[in-house]
Amino acid sequence: GKVHKIGETHEGAATMDWMAQEQERGITITSAATTVHWNDNRINIIDTPGFFDFTGEVYEALSVADAAVIVINGKAGVEVGTTRAFDFCKKYNIPAIAFVTNIDDENVKLKDVGEQLREYYGKQIAPLHLPLHEDGKFVGFVNVVKMQGRKYLPGDVPVFGKVRGFAQ
Repeated sequence: GKVHKIGETHEGAATMDWMAQEQERGITITSAATTVHWNDNRINIIDTPGFFDFTGEVYEALSVADAAVIVINGKAGVEVGTTRAFDFCKKYNIPAIAFVTNIDDENVKLKDVGEQLREYYGKQIAPLHLPLHEDGKFVGFVNVVKMQGRKYLPGDVPVFGKVRGFAQ
């Protein structure tokens, strides 16, 4: 309830990108921290820059982190900053997961991103969710762990319906 509008970094409106330079350039330059509460737990989130030029910020943030979510642009794939972030996590013995964005874009080849990650990190890379496409369009996702699909249903409210019989 603190922030009522989610901003986009590339639009210069991300909540944690507070510097004028970050807002003008549409990129994160400095690390920023925020706290969220969930199920009687306090979770501190540190947002770090994604560009390789600012890896010092990532290195410093990971030195105090308990875990990491490494965000990978599905259009760009695994970049230098991605491998550096994973290397930092390994150095500090921090558990990390990869979160691939833009999976709803028809030009994203998620399989290629997965292969790139497995090439670098081997069998420790495994998908938890995969996009669900119909006629070349993103319509939902498949939870690989539960072996259930979720599909957007038509209407004004974004709701999901279970999908049965999806290809495994």
